[in-house]
Amino acid sequence: MSLSRPEEGRSEERLFRLLLRLYPLSFRERFREELVECFRRDRERPRFRGPWGACLFWSHTSADLIRTAFDVRRRHSLYARKEITMHSLGTDLRFGVRSTWRNGRVTVLAALSLVLGIGASTAILCVTKGVLVDPLPYRDADRLALIWSEMPASDFTRYPISGPELNDLRERSEHFEELASIWTTTGAVVEDNEPETVRLGLVTWNFPSILGAEPIIGRGFGPGDEGTSSDSVLISESLWRRRFGGDRSAVGRSLRIDGGWGFPGGTFKIVGVLPASFHLVMPSDAGVATHLDLWVPFGHDLKAAPRLLYYLRTVGRLREGSTLKQARQEIRTIGEQVESEFSEYRDTGRGFNVVSLKGDAVGRAQPVILALLVGTGLLLLITCANVANLLLSRAAQRREEMLLRSALGASGRQIASQLLIESLVLATFGGLGGILVGSLALRPLLALAPRGLPRPDEIIADPIVLGVAFGASILCGLLFGLAPVLASRRQQLYSALRSGTPGGGFGGRGRSLLVVAELALAFMLSVGATLCFRTLEQLERVDLGFRTEGVLTMELTLPHQRYGSGIELDNFTRELERRVGEISGVVAVGAINQLPLSDLPNWSSPYRLRSEAEGEANEADGRVVSPGYFRAVSSELVQGRFLEDRDDGGSRYVVVIDELLASRAWPGTSPIGQEIEIEVRTERGFVPVWAEVVGVIRHMRHHDPRFELREQFFVPFAQGARNQMGLAVRASGEPLDLVAPVREELAAIDKDLAVSNVRPLEDYARDARSVHRFTMVLAAGFAGMALVLGSLGLYGVVGYAVSCRQREIGLRMALGSTASGIARWVLGQGVVLVTAGIALGLIGALATGRMLQALLFGVESSDPATLILVPLLLATVAVVASFLPARRASRVDPVVVLRAE
Repeated sequence: MSLSRPEEGRSEERLFRLLLRLYPLSFRERFREELVECFRRDRERPRFRGPWGACLFWSHTSADLIRTAFDVRRRHSLYARKEITMHSLGTDLRFGVRSTWRNGRVTVLAALSLVLGIGASTAILCVTKGVLVDPLPYRDADRLALIWSEMPASDFTRYPISGPELNDLRERSEHFEELASIWTTTGAVVEDNEPETVRLGLVTWNFPSILGAEPIIGRGFGPGDEGTSSDSVLISESLWRRRFGGDRSAVGRSLRIDGGWGFPGGTFKIVGVLPASFHLVMPSDAGVATHLDLWVPFGHDLKAAPRLLYYLRTVGRLREGSTLKQARQEIRTIGEQVESEFSEYRDTGRGFNVVSLKGDAVGRAQPVILALLVGTGLLLLITCANVANLLLSRAAQRREEMLLRSALGASGRQIASQLLIESLVLATFGGLGGILVGSLALRPLLALAPRGLPRPDEIIADPIVLGVAFGASILCGLLFGLAPVLASRRQQLYSALRSGTPGGGFGGRGRSLLVVAELALAFMLSVGATLCFRTLEQLERVDLGFRTEGVLTMELTLPHQRYGSGIELDNFTRELERRVGEISGVVAVGAINQLPLSDLPNWSSPYRLRSEAEGEANEADGRVVSPGYFRAVSSELVQGRFLEDRDDGGSRYVVVIDELLASRAWPGTSPIGQEIEIEVRTERGFVPVWAEVVGVIRHMRHHDPRFELREQFFVPFAQGARNQMGLAVRASGEPLDLVAPVREELAAIDKDLAVSNVRPLEDYARDARSVHRFTMVLAAGFAGMALVLGSLGLYGVVGYAVSCRQREIGLRMALGSTASGIARWVLGQGVVLVTAGIALGLIGALATGRMLQALLFGVESSDPATLILVPLLLATVAVVASFLPARRASRVDPVVVLRAE
């Protein structure tokens, strides 16, 4: 076949326009004559005919252009040095922007990759800095420590300390400058006949000051504010504005507080208002709310309290020059001394431990955040690999341009500079877009944050993090802009252009290796996301020992002034159950002193068996419930009976225990009719009594859905009533439909009663699983982005290989290959890459599985189902990504391809 004259002219004009577009207008007139002469000589050359004519035409014409360019360079060396070489940074930058804009598809894909990678990194880095890096918002926060009581023999080893123990530590410690304690509960503020439930902290007088809290108006506490004569109270800024409208005259006014559990209430004098920025950062198992409304000094002598009454969460400030290690050793020594001096401990091994306040507060969140940080790092690596792949592909397509630049006087340094500038332009666009997306995504991300994440309100789009993220984007552009620079050496470009191959082999092996790395990292992220999903699925299936669906809950604080005795509390509870039980749609109703899975302080109660010596006590969760509570939450009875209305204050003490306590105390025998010694609340305080076991129920996971922490016993409300109450109402339909009628019945009994935290019981269970849900959602997002980027990289490599090998495909089809055979051949290229990626990803997933195991529940990191499902998913993605290039290859017309060459 022969090449027609019109096609010759179009080829020459294309080369002519390409060359002239690269240089200044003033040079084009000088160069035009040499180019015209080059084309004239080419037209006088005998025509190339036959099947190889079209393939050879491009090669010879390009060779003439190169020779002409070198001749011009010799004859105009001075001019070439001044005007041909592109040394101007401004010119390079303008050309880089235009070049990036012209390469729209590559620019969009690379920028999208950077936006995804940098955006995810920005959001997670902001969370990491806010939680793990930034100091706590307290004065000299690095000198603050928590003091815990330890019982190695107990299943629940960390306990608060007692009042006498606090006094021991204050008197004997030399490494602590001061010690302060807090215990939180609920109460009710009654102002203008508008009761409001509030969270309050009973504190030692120096607790706010040890954290550096300075009132915005009024004063703080002093030593004289603590004790039996104390009537001072500090209020939060939110309560001040809510109840007093921000009036500064609120300081000095009296405030009536109805007491709750452990707090008798009374009338107090407001001495100051704490700033809105002051809040507590404590570990989740401390049972201390982050935001408190009221701060009240202890109204009793802490030294005179029972030595074994553990309720004080204690913070200490180290002296200047003292270390945490020195304080820990000193406190342990004091613990040994106290144990030997007081018979109450009876060689229990009880001691004390000191931990950093910040380290303990963020300890439980740290594994989750670090896991997400690792996932972010993997996603960023995938992003970098994808960008490098796209830049290599673009450089391969522009190698003719690079050759002409080199031939016309541009040095290797200038070409490298131009390519790096173009990479930096792309990185700048992607980086700015990434930090914008990351900043916008931070609030929705924190909305998904689990309960117990420290300081979520303080996490912001930090300028330092944004700067680091933008710097990472620029570094990515520099590093992976070097890939096409290294591949654009003049010798390679010249020989490739002479060979007439349009881009084949230009960085081909490197691009394939980058895609394999992307797929391997995507495999690892997909495995992690699948394991997190399986964990959440297992948690949803855990038998909590009670049913959460269809149950409405609310918290009540019964003031001591009106409900000071057990009889009054019992009468209120019975009347409440009767009234609410008569509401249409109510199946069952019951009360408990503390709802399961709530964030209120939740510590153990002692019990003793008949076979154990006096003074020897075990620890269990002791709850006070009304007879209807077990039916309201659908608890399962194993032996005996539930509590009944006849179990009142005038009858014998009875108790219902769980399976764990039954198996520990009476293994192999029935516990029904047996007796255990427990402590119940009376008008004289807590007193030990012997109670008969009347029933055994399935263990309820009150603390954490993952664990059976310790034994449980349940006392009738009539025999140990508490002022703090959680109401559970089982509905036949939607539980929230009962809110209004239940409130009406409560107001009919006591219109001044404060009701709070009205929510379905399912919300508590959802909050308890929030850590795993948060991890699963983010891991799924990372895995999804990784799969998208990996499939784009695979599509780009396979598609580019097809475009580079058009001549080979045309020759194959001309020699007899079928369209389906060509398609299978192209798909095979993708299958080889994805197989290598899966193999490497499997090795990486197995190697890093132990790190992830701490976040899993009910599933192993080497879960077979996961390791089968994820490769199938990745293989499916690979087939889809390779299908379009394979389809395009199968439709190649060999005649058109050979004529184009």
